[in-house]
Amino acid sequence: MTFFLYPIIEYLAKKVLNRNHGNPELWFLPDYCFRLVIRNMPSKVRLYDLKYKTKVRKEILSSSGSSVSTLQEEILVNDNDFFLLPGFDQVILAFRLEVIDNKQYFILTDKLGEERSKTEFDNIDIIISDYFVQIANWFHFNVIVGRRIEITKKDLEEIIETISEEREEQQIRLKKIIKIV
Repeated sequence: MTFFLYPIIEYLAKKVLNRNHGNPELWFLPDYCFRLVIRNMPSKVRLYDLKYKTKVRKEILSSSGSSVSTLQEEILVNDNDFFLLPGFDQVILAFRLEVIDNKQYFILTDKLGEERSKTEFDNIDIIISDYFVQIANWFHFNVIVGRRIEITKKDLEEIIETISEEREEQQIRLKKIIKIV
């Protein structure tokens, strides 16, 4: 009985003890941009087999030619990495938010804030970021962290207002994080 019970207890303990590792955070760095990261900077664990994808979704409402709504998606980032060492965060999305000629824009950037593409807020309903990572442990249990982060157009508008008032480095609260695994 102990032979079977020990691995089960060990797996559950690892799952509970690792529930705060590899969580997402959104940071504003005034010299660069916003960064959505898999947080591992304060941690002492190694994460490996990172897979992440971020897309912009726009809902096209039903019309006379289609009785159902259609989801139009544009993939912004689709990447993976072998590992993430303790003391580092993995940037899964870097962007700026700007108002130009009274229009609000979501600007995809590199980590240093250099523009890659620009999308008007009117073309965004939601930004979705998904990722999976495995947490390294001594017993080689497959402890997997999977999260979906959803940032709505309304969230982006609120972030623009908050940041325009305070131009200092700060963490932005993510309103919707879905635990997949």
